[in-house]
Amino acid sequence: ASHEVDVKCRALLAGHLLQDGRIAEAGDILVSSPMEGYPDLRQIKARWLVATGERDLAVYTLSSDLPDLSTNPNYFALLASYYQRFGYAEKALEIYSQLIQFDENVADWWAGLAISSEQAKQWPQARFAYQQASEVAGLNPQLSEFVQRRLKELNQVGRP
Repeated sequence: ASHEVDVKCRALLAGHLLQDGRIAEAGDILVSSPMEGYPDLRQIKARWLVATGERDLAVYTLSSDLPDLSTNPNYFALLASYYQRFGYAEKALEIYSQLIQFDENVADWWAGLAISSEQAKQWPQARFAYQQASEVAGLNPQLSEFVQRRLKELNQVGRP
């Protein structure tokens, strides 16, 4: 029980340090922390790795020991966003599809699926996902503007 509390405290402290831009101090905590079986800690470590420029290692950290989707959807959302941001569109598509099958009412996931579909040149799927993202509540205003613009552009271009 004390080990579980220790890991939770490490995750909380490292997360706050990372948020405050205290990258080196967060790293000191994370490099000596157990990762296996602790998805919250792995997410923070992945964010730290991205902050230090270690993108591939961040993706590996998240993808190497996947938790259960039903209890950790945010973990999968982070992994999908990293796949999408770092040039792995097909893998991002796979994860975003799983997330949407889990809960189709998350606008951000639809937007992620749309962007990844567009990166993979899957135009009909991109158009559909942008449409869904625009119809599901909860999209922040900046992302909503982007979604509307991309949907309009895809419709004007008339891609298949």
